[in-house]
Amino acid sequence: MLIFSAILYLLHIAIVPETYSPYLLRQRAAKLSKETGLVYTSIFELNATNETLARKLAVNISRPFVLLARELIVTLMAVYAAIG
Repeated sequence: MLIFSAILYLLHIAIVPETYSPYLLRQRAAKLSKETGLVYTSIFELNATNETLARKLAVNISRPFVLLARELIVTLMAVYAAIG
């Protein structure tokens, strides 16, 4: 199964085009900069925030607990999973 999954993963990487917009816009800006000689930057680079790693971790670790406290369906599903 691992070998089959690895083969499919490599095929996926080779065949499926990139769709992540920040990456695509960064590549497009680099290409335009190279072709025209002007400096282009993508909108994602212009709006980039300089958050610290500690702040990003704190936000991402707290999100599940915030959902658990604020969303009734998440709380009910958690209780159901704990009981069942």
